[in-house]
Amino acid sequence: MRSVSHNRVWNHKDPFTGSSIFFGRLEKAGFESDGVFVCSATWKDITEARKIRPRFLVARFDGVQHEQLSGRNIYGFVKQRRPALLPAAKAAIWVPDLPASLSEIFNRYLNKRAIWLLRNADVLVFQSQLSRNMCREYLSHRPGDRPETVIFNAVDLDEFRPRKTGKLDGSPAVIIACAIHRLSKRLPQAIRLINCLADDFPRIHLHVLGAFDPLVEAAVSTLDTSRCTFHGRIHHENLATFYSGADVQLSLGVLDPCPNVVCEGLASGLPVLTPAESGAAELIGPANGHWAIQEGIKLETYQSAYVAALTPSLPVDPYIQAFQLIMDDLSEARRRARARAEAALDIRSAAAKYTDFVAGALSNQDVPKPHTNPASS
Repeated sequence: MRSVSHNRVWNHKDPFTGSSIFFGRLEKAGFESDGVFVCSATWKDITEARKIRPRFLVARFDGVQHEQLSGRNIYGFVKQRRPALLPAAKAAIWVPDLPASLSEIFNRYLNKRAIWLLRNADVLVFQSQLSRNMCREYLSHRPGDRPETVIFNAVDLDEFRPRKTGKLDGSPAVIIACAIHRLSKRLPQAIRLINCLADDFPRIHLHVLGAFDPLVEAAVSTLDTSRCTFHGRIHHENLATFYSGADVQLSLGVLDPCPNVVCEGLASGLPVLTPAESGAAELIGPANGHWAIQEGIKLETYQSAYVAALTPSLPVDPYIQAFQLIMDDLSEARRRARARAEAALDIRSAAAKYTDFVAGALSNQDVPKPHTNPASS
């Protein structure tokens, strides 16, 4: 691959950042990135990109936020992200919904890093088709001016494997994981689902990996959590042990573009229950489509990531039915999960896709770009 003046730069400062974990896996798998900066829409990555001013910038797009600018959303946003400002924000609860033009300004603030990346990248990599659709719907991205592709997140299939030793509490043991549980991850709904499943599976137990934000902590405090164990944040190097001890995984995030945790779970042989509208449904694949539950969540209508009362409720019955089908032949479901990971979620294959995609784009990099280069912005 063509050599340019900057060496590889990876962001490993926060071991719980999904992009940092994935970049580390990608590099370990052999992605040849000399002179190429792969950048997610995070503050650290964008700051680094502006600092080194790479000649070739690869955008790796996750999801995009889209909010209706209402008093409750403003208050929820401050409570989740800036709790110290709560006294000043309480008055916002009584503010009526604001005009769409102001909502657009609010959304530009929430997505300012994604907007910068969309404008300045040489090529675009979307983590899922849902991620691409979000950029088209929320950021008015129109394909055609630069190369773009969809490449799923992926994992080391030797690190994440089906269980050999050890077992988490519960029969079945169910796992739900992320770095930080925010309202959109729907942990309270997962706990309610487990309590309903206990009628048929009295020994069921939910293992929760990840920290809580203040909104979720308040919601969980009102629930029966006797069938739950909260493990907190787990360093990514220790995650495989937890997955290998579980039986089934829940990934209930609303419009979650491409959860790393689902790649890890599938590779560990865990069938994953998820909304059909989530990027996780793309990860489990069409052959396992019966694990994806149609909830009718639409891009253009969901605008309530910071209001607990407006977070989509879970249609419990379809999830119970899908869970029972999995448990009817758990060994076969686990085999199918692992087979899907081997076919679509191997980090070596993802690294090869990145390498080939970037190499093809580099071969045409003398073609003038119709957007702003980060070196001149």
